[in-house]
Amino acid sequence: MDAAVASPGLVVRWHSDVFDAASLVREELRRLYGVRNVMVGRLCGQCGGSGHGRPWARVGDQPVHVSWSRSAGHLLTAMSFSRPVGVDVESLEVAVPAWPLADALAMGEVVTSAAEFVRLWVAKEAILKAHGVGLAEPMSGLRLAEFEGDLRELEAPRGLVAALALL
Repeated sequence: MDAAVASPGLVVRWHSDVFDAASLVREELRRLYGVRNVMVGRLCGQCGGSGHGRPWARVGDQPVHVSWSRSAGHLLTAMSFSRPVGVDVESLEVAVPAWPLADALAMGEVVTSAAEFVRLWVAKEAILKAHGVGLAEPMSGLRLAEFEGDLRELEAPRGLVAALALL
């Protein structure tokens, strides 16, 4: 698919969810850099395991910030060559009945619709991914109004909501 966001040093793309995210990012970095020496993996900040946790990438000795998220048959990947990045995508149909509102809202935050709740959720999860903590940190401790990075809602396939955060 075409890039959802393409700017210098940042590539964000939608893919069919049939691909392994790490392999897809590895091949995309090989193509972008024109080199074979690309490593992509995951590292859990809590247990040190490589089967889950924050994605990471290296092209030779250069680190590349990566993030990915999947929902409803779609995979969203992001690669930033200069800033920590986080992406999240969620299905409106699945998210609204599944998650307690109190888990997402910080003191003083209010949402007035299911769609607004999912937009808040994906924005906060994208920020937490950019910070490298994901859902290990409570969303209720993060106030969107205080976020000083770059936060964008992305165009998404029908029924999905997606966000990109750059630190």
